[in-house]
Amino acid sequence: MMLQVRMLAVLAAAGLMVSGCGQEAAPPAAPGGGSGTVIGGLGKSIHPFWDQVEKGMRDAAEPQGIQVEFYVPTKEDARKQAEKIKSWVAVGVSGILFAASDPETVGPAIKDATARNIPCVAMDTDAPDSGRLAYVGTDNYEAGKVAARVLGDLLEGKGKVCIATGSLTASNSLERIRGFKEVLANDYPGITVLPEILVDNEDRAVAEQKAKAKIAAEPDLAAFFGVYALNGPACANAVKSAGKQGKIRVVCFDTTAEHMNMLKSGMIDAAVGQRPYLMGKKGLELLALVIKKGPEEALREMGAKNGAIDTGVDVVRREDVEEYRARLKELGIPVEGW
Repeated sequence: MMLQVRMLAVLAAAGLMVSGCGQEAAPPAAPGGGSGTVIGGLGKSIHPFWDQVEKGMRDAAEPQGIQVEFYVPTKEDARKQAEKIKSWVAVGVSGILFAASDPETVGPAIKDATARNIPCVAMDTDAPDSGRLAYVGTDNYEAGKVAARVLGDLLEGKGKVCIATGSLTASNSLERIRGFKEVLANDYPGITVLPEILVDNEDRAVAEQKAKAKIAAEPDLAAFFGVYALNGPACANAVKSAGKQGKIRVVCFDTTAEHMNMLKSGMIDAAVGQRPYLMGKKGLELLALVIKKGPEEALREMGAKNGAIDTGVDVVRREDVEEYRARLKELGIPVEGW
């Protein structure tokens, strides 16, 4: 099947700036951006997905003379995210691009930042009640529907499916699951989604252990749906350990090097690739424009619709891997390790 892509044209990637992860933020920016402008980037956990987000931010920042401080907790921890936002507010960063593990926990810190005229943009997972200016990332509800159609066709409309995710509080996870379940219920009535969702809080060891336990408990399990970047590989490893590769299918989100190598080996059947590099790049470009021209003009120039910039998804199967690699390289998006 042909690779499904809706790639956005982007500038060729620039060289990396010196990493700002964990270092103290610089003084606040002068109006208009440029030298002295510091933008904080907040991810969810240590994972190659967030490395791509950071790379996108830095590639967009360097030509404009903007500094980036990027931070992720070791694993999902909304309290640490809120603390980092508070520290950025205290030193007066110019803007914040954030992905909230739990919008209710992180939201008050974002509201405080916006009250102090620090523009905040959500990425990857939305936090619409936080007062954020806009959302840049995947339309997660629609992406969940895409994953359901891929898996439904793969299973020929029948079998038991288990959902595995890193969070049941983050909106991206909830929206993907909602879209996924909706399509299966409406279009694939012969597929049963097991009521228990495996939740690992983005702990890889926990994810694999829970997947192994589910395989043992459900001998006729037909497939796993991996909602977060680590879930697909974790489930694939569990399937391989059980000697059921090819019998239990794995459809998941994201296309890191690990996912692509597992696609090539047949451990993963299909991946719904987000565009984390574009999330970082376009998120920073939006904040830079807000600083220079104000929110209304910035949103207009960036083509936002209803306060959102959809970075799109790509469905990648084993036969699509090399074509997908070529498309990414054409667009200047880093391709390493596969």
